Amino acid sequence: MLLAVMTLAALGHTGRQQRADDPAQAVYVLVLAATVLRMVAAWHTGFGYPSLLGTSLCWTAALLLFVARYGPMLLAPRRS
Repeated sequence: MLLAVMTLAALGHTGRQQRADDPAQAVYVLVLAATVLRMVAAWHTGFGYPSLLGTSLCWTAALLLFVARYGPMLLAPRRS
């Protein structure tokens, strides 16, 4: 939810249309995958380490993708 709000805020504050594009949707899918993997780690202890590793990789990929997509947008001057 936090990444969705940050996405909308970044788009709104930079003068862009508030619509989730493909990179934003990929961020959301990665966070959802991380959530599912974290639940698998809690429910099936045999998959604990691989699931937690997958969780951390999904979160890292989601945050890096968010920064790569919205970082330059937030550092540039606002569009009219």
